[in-house]
Amino acid sequence: MKARLPLLFALVALSHAASAVVVNIDFNTATSATFSGQAAAPDTAGNNYWNSLQNVTGTAANATPLRDSSNTSNTTISINITGIDGSINNTSANAEQEVTSGHSSLMRDYIRVDSGSSTLVKTSTGTISGLVPSANYEIYLYGQGEFFTGGTANNQRGQNTLFDIGGVKKQTSWDTVAGGNGSLVEDIEYVKYVVTASAGGEIAFSWSNVVPGVNVVTDNAASPVGGGSRFAALNGIQIRSVPVPDPAAALLGGLGLLGILV
Repeated sequence: MKARLPLLFALVALSHAASAVVVNIDFNTATSATFSGQAAAPDTAGNNYWNSLQNVTGTAANATPLRDSSNTSNTTISINITGIDGSINNTSANAEQEVTSGHSSLMRDYIRVDSGSSTLVKTSTGTISGLVPSANYEIYLYGQGEFFTGGTANNQRGQNTLFDIGGVKKQTSWDTVAGGNGSLVEDIEYVKYVVTASAGGEIAFSWSNVVPGVNVVTDNAASPVGGGSRFAALNGIQIRSVPVPDPAAALLGGLGLLGILV
């Protein structure tokens, strides 16, 4: 019994850590629905709110302030994305990205860049602001366009996306199932970064269309016809603070564990 009390003391103390804050962004058009639900980022059950950036047809997408996933309060976080070539609401019955699962309203609509050629690269840049300076965040970037096997023209194929944060490049892919296999999988529907915000509380990122041999070595979209695409898609973003143990809780936990050892 003497050992059980310090153990309980330690577990309760260590469980008292700062909870993660999740901010969700869904890119929509005037005719598409905003996603409501949970995606890849871990979150508290019932926290299903997504900020909607709607009908982005110009060159920039801006939102401030963004609400947290519980929809109980505004955060200090904002986002700005430039270099956009419009927004798409894909209603095609031949869609090949993840659209048949419960994540359809997240993945069906997106903003995009268009380089004009499957051999040229175009890059859009974004900045997430209002973060805690020098704190760590998980960034989830969703990037699947409508087609992977060819579409109506050869240069519409392979519409996955190459992302870059701090020089680290990651790209989305395709599960080879038309309409999707019902799952959100890292490096297929989305990529994940763990990033430290700058001293000014910002994280910068970029996203580009995939052109094998130019900005990537291979086309990880697994397109049967190979080659690149003139388009890149950005379906949504999740920003999740990395929980940090409360110092007092960590001290209490340490004392509890010390009691076990003694």
